[in-house]
Amino acid sequence: MTRYIRFLAWLHIVLNGMALAVGITAFAWLGLSADDQAQTAAGYIGMFFLILVPFLVPGLIGGIGLLRHKPWARILLIILSAIWLLEFPVGTALGAFGLWVLLSRDGQALFVAPQHSAAAMPAPGQASFPSRPLSPPRRNLLSDPIFGILAAMFLVAAGFVLLLAIGFRLHGEAAPAGIDDAAPAAALVVLVVGGGGGITLWRRWRARLRRRSASREMISRSQQLHAKRLAELNADPAKRKYVPLVERGESWSDEQITYHEDHTLTATCTHLQPIEQAMRQAGIDLRRITSVTVSAKCRVNQSMTEQHFAVQPPVFYVEAYQGERSAMDFPTAFFICRSCHSSINTLHPDEARADTTWFPAAPAAEIAEGSA
Repeated sequence: MTRYIRFLAWLHIVLNGMALAVGITAFAWLGLSADDQAQTAAGYIGMFFLILVPFLVPGLIGGIGLLRHKPWARILLIILSAIWLLEFPVGTALGAFGLWVLLSRDGQALFVAPQHSAAAMPAPGQASFPSRPLSPPRRNLLSDPIFGILAAMFLVAAGFVLLLAIGFRLHGEAAPAGIDDAAPAAALVVLVVGGGGGITLWRRWRARLRRRSASREMISRSQQLHAKRLAELNADPAKRKYVPLVERGESWSDEQITYHEDHTLTATCTHLQPIEQAMRQAGIDLRRITSVTVSAKCRVNQSMTEQHFAVQPPVFYVEAYQGERSAMDFPTAFFICRSCHSSINTLHPDEARADTTWFPAAPAAEIAEGSA
């Protein structure tokens, strides 16, 4: 949906910007002309232009705001899209497309800031470090969307004046004084702005080619490492059973395999080791993720766990959601030691199935339901 949002934003920016540029240019040069017909045409153009300005300017501003994911821009363009529905057929198509994009669930979610709990816990297996202020990134004028929009408007206006002057010359007629005098300056604007835009596009194209080349090299390197790893596992009879797992995309290092095979090993800190050892003794499938983090394929009976183990600070058990587009996105559950930044990832109730193993045991209600 982000692609459609950007397309809609640029559609409003280009259409409204070009209309403003052409209208202002035509009205200004025809109004400055001494010819009576040009003055009359300028009056008609001015009246028509004044009717469109209340729609063109908000459309341009809304497009710029939409490109930067501003919530007010979404509301503004929803109103304009509803009005454009009356302008059959082009306005109807533009308005219908805008309403479809901006009123869809995915489109609306892009303009809603994610909510974070005040008691948010650090991500499992990661230390929480105090943030430090970062220096603002250096802005490149040529890559600034506002500068690009203004340059495009100047280019369209200058091109319109230049085409008028050329049209009069081709028909053997004298151009109005304002257009004839402005033609050299318009040609210079077209040359400078058009040339600068062409150079910018060429540089972006070269940068894109370099990124694609780097991406292909990275993929090739990854494939070589993948093939090398498969060969290493095939060469060791004890590790050969992990070949199908690696072939389907899982990552198994020698350390992870050693931990998986030897149920006496632990990876977590001393505060979490009793829970980790009890899980391994219960036959729960544990996998080492980092040097201080493991994942367990089980669902936790929190009340029974607190009775059997010392689940108290600095150890916590957390069941939460990492909400992004929805408050219920990405359910997570884990034991975490906030002193050692060690953790045991488990299955959230929303992820668990009926046959998921409970730790340390199923609740009494589950047992009674199963026996019934």
